[in-house]
Amino acid sequence: MASPTLIFYDIATHPEHTPYAPNPSKTRYALNFTKAPYRTEWVDIPDIQGVRTALDCPAARKFLDGSDFHTLPVLQDTTPGAECVLGDSLDIACYLASRATAWGGAALFPADSTRYGLDYSSPHIDDPTGGPPLSAREAPTPDLADYARFNTHVDATFTAYVTLTSQNMTRAFPPASATRTKALFAQRAGVPSWDDLMGFLGDAEKRKGTFRAFETGISGLASLYAQKEGPFLEGQTPSYADLVVGGWLRMFSQFMEQDEWAEFCTWHGGVFGRLHEVLQRQYWEVR
Repeated sequence: MASPTLIFYDIATHPEHTPYAPNPSKTRYALNFTKAPYRTEWVDIPDIQGVRTALDCPAARKFLDGSDFHTLPVLQDTTPGAECVLGDSLDIACYLASRATAWGGAALFPADSTRYGLDYSSPHIDDPTGGPPLSAREAPTPDLADYARFNTHVDATFTAYVTLTSQNMTRAFPPASATRTKALFAQRAGVPSWDDLMGFLGDAEKRKGTFRAFETGISGLASLYAQKEGPFLEGQTPSYADLVVGGWLRMFSQFMEQDEWAEFCTWHGGVFGRLHEVLQRQYWEVR
């Protein structure tokens, strides 16, 4: 069998762990959703900049100081005569959507969609992010502007509580690159070391407060899912918007404490627990 012509660059993990990062998870869901023929190329976090540079794939986002934020996903199409490289999750989704019919996959952006819920406004959209910047608000095509906006606002909501995942993240680092990865995260946070970063984030009472605030902070998004019979924004019809939320649910499911995640899945009538379960069962595959 010929090797797939699509190469999906995702963040490498510990041999006993599975992929977790939210934006690559959005893309993995989209690849499987559209039944794209692909394979995964695993990249250690400190090596991402070098890989993107080698692929001539400029950074899609920037830190607050204006410096480039080199991250994944990246999708490379090696089809002769149609070679291209895409370095943003929404750009990749748009590319996959244009080919889904040929692959026998589903529509990421259904033509008959009411676009219900895409006007969601995050209570944290104007919060400063001390870590990775939010997804770009620009759409690859004008007709996807509301999806781009939804993507940014969902990113803002979950990013506000991402510290709930930080302490357990090290278990996913590949042993060979763990030290370099910790040093890179500390550098981005402006602290001397990973231990200093964890000391800042590790206050138990502060964590409890963040967890309780998370329930309130996510209520607006949850209310949109509660308006239909579900499990998707538009009821029984999934779209890329659900995969955007699903990418973040994947991250939090991997790194929140087990009791926290179990409680999270019951919040607001269990809408996010149901969404995560369906997306994992129907569209999560690692290959």
